[in-house]
Amino acid sequence: MENNVKSLYLTLFILSIIETVFLILPILCLLAIFFDIAIFIIIMILKTRFPKGTLMPSGLKFLLISCIIHFISVILSGISTVLGFIIAYEAGYAFSNLVLLPLNIVYILVLIASLVMMIISCIKIYKEYTAIN
Repeated sequence: MENNVKSLYLTLFILSIIETVFLILPILCLLAIFFDIAIFIIIMILKTRFPKGTLMPSGLKFLLISCIIHFISVILSGISTVLGFIIAYEAGYAFSNLVLLPLNIVYILVLIASLVMMIISCIKIYKEYTAIN
């Protein structure tokens, strides 16, 4: 049982490192959504491995929150893109940039928050991984 939990933690650590690298590179940022889904599934599997009544470790919570924030930022980016095409078609390209500027600023801020939280969660997951005997 301990060995299984330790290997799942190692898998989470590797996936979170890969997702952090993907978040740093703008071209690969949208591909990180697949790692979000994989990390979410592994965290739910790990949650069932702990005894009932125990709290989820802080590293898992941080990782789960950062994955959810990144998932929301990708959805926000998709909405911004679709709205940009619609507004550009109807009112012109310059007007669409002006209207979507606040949404794009929020997207960038959420993406930066997700990146910072992902780095912190990588450190916490590694500490929890090394604490397992």
